[in-house]
Amino acid sequence: MQVYNTNAKYRVRVCENIVRISDSYKEWRNNVLRLQGKRCQYCGTTKRLHVHHTIPLSQLVYRFLTVYDDLDVNNSELVNLLTENYSAMWDEGNGIVLCHTCHQIEHPTMLK
Repeated sequence: MQVYNTNAKYRVRVCENIVRISDSYKEWRNNVLRLQGKRCQYCGTTKRLHVHHTIPLSQLVYRFLTVYDDLDVNNSELVNLLTENYSAMWDEGNGIVLCHTCHQIEHPTMLK
């Protein structure tokens, strides 16, 4: 019998980690980079680029999990299959290209 934590934060974190390594996420990231000219939208550099979520990915995952509240988040194949069709997750308008330094402005305690 498999036992897994049903705590909401745990479920969001596990699902978010699965999404971040998915092919769909890599495609979303590359599309945002391409659409924004592969340069930081704050300072213009082309070095050490990140794609920042305007609406945090954790919030998108939380919303997704409210739709699939009984989803076993430890089933990465099913999470990938269901998130592929969750359009809010892949909205290129929710991404902004930032360099590492400018991304630190958005997340001063997260990125070092």
